[in-house]
Amino acid sequence: MTKSKLIFYRQQRVDGGVRTGVDWHDYSLLQHFERGDDDDSSLLWYVDLRFKGPRLPKDPEEVRDWLIEQQAWLAKSLSNAAKDLEVGVDADVLPYIRICKEAPPGIVLELAVSAQKRASALQIGKAVSQIGKQWARLIGSLEPLAVE
Repeated sequence: MTKSKLIFYRQQRVDGGVRTGVDWHDYSLLQHFERGDDDDSSLLWYVDLRFKGPRLPKDPEEVRDWLIEQQAWLAKSLSNAAKDLEVGVDADVLPYIRICKEAPPGIVLELAVSAQKRASALQIGKAVSQIGKQWARLIGSLEPLAVE
């Protein structure tokens, strides 16, 4: 059976902008952008939550509901990962990838993080922790993308 692939991502740009979104396979479903101070779109860091499972939703509103339903185990998983990343990541060994053991049966969650500069690499654990703590707000801020 083919597994569905759903990716939640959060990206911090050099200009302070932050993009958060969800893709289903290669299609963007939901997104929110917090504008930065200028237009330097170079990434400082990213955090991807890569879900795989046989029946992941693909409708934007169903995806939003499903992600909110996963909050309890995701918060624990992200907290555990943040502890592993407290001292940062090595920029030479990126992306850092962790299979999250807290996922329910039938779901595989791969956490992938990367940071481009030493200062941001030292803060990546905090970014992962904040995603877990702000999960409901982040998911609630996502808007469906207009279909052309």
